[in-house]
Amino acid sequence: MIMRDIFDTDKNLQAITDKAAELFEFPAYRFYIMVDGDKKLRAAILKHDVSFYEDAIKHLNNLTDEGTKMFERAKYQKIVFGDSGIPSDEVRRMCEKMDDMYYR
Repeated sequence: MIMRDIFDTDKNLQAITDKAAELFEFPAYRFYIMVDGDKKLRAAILKHDVSFYEDAIKHLNNLTDEGTKMFERAKYQKIVFGDSGIPSDEVRRMCEKMDDMYYR
């Protein structure tokens, strides 16, 4: 069996995944593993470039009300995951499941 470093695959994918994880408050490393292994999730994330995620993060950081931040984050999740067939809450559950498995 040939082992490879998961970050050797595509530096652009890594950068975009890191920013998407930051925007959606997902655990970055585990989220990257999910994106690397799921074609639909990868396609959804790669629909947008790094600057889209950076601009979204800046926009959220400028908001002061937590309720407004949650609403805006949900709008970004709809933009990214809306047409992919993967509900954003399913992605969050996958990340939480990975956290549970890791910390047990």
